[in-house]
Amino acid sequence: MASIKVWDATNGVWLKITAGGGTSAPAASETVAGIAELATAAEVAAGTDATRIVTPATLAERMSTVTGGRSLQVLIDFGTNQDTTTTTVAAAWVTAGSVIVCTPAAVATADHDAEDAAAEGLQSYPANLVPGVGFDIITIAPNGSWGRYYINAISV
Repeated sequence: MASIKVWDATNGVWLKITAGGGTSAPAASETVAGIAELATAAEVAAGTDATRIVTPATLAERMSTVTGGRSLQVLIDFGTNQDTTTTTVAAAWVTAGSVIVCTPAAVATADHDAEDAAAEGLQSYPANLVPGVGFDIITIAPNGSWGRYYINAISV
């Protein structure tokens, strides 16, 4: 029977809503902070869960598979209140001609909900590429921000 997992922010718990009615607590492995991922049509037709929870580590792993290992996800930190932060990342796949796109991930952290990066207008970009070594990710918060966010970087 198909079901979805929904975060109940009011009560701070995950709920599993099953087709045909009813809610229950999902298994512990389904209660991690993350983002919902829609199941394939075949999975829905087979009666498996309609959504799964994707953790930050799983998302980075999937990005890496899609891009041939030329992607990463990093936790950046604005500290108590800043408008810019720079994080240096190791990435052996960087070349002199790499074109890297950085974007805030819609993933919750201990400090922020998944949508906070978008609400605060965070912008990220790569700088100081060193072939075979890595690069810096510079993230800007136009109105200032605090705490940690996940940033995705992918070579295109």
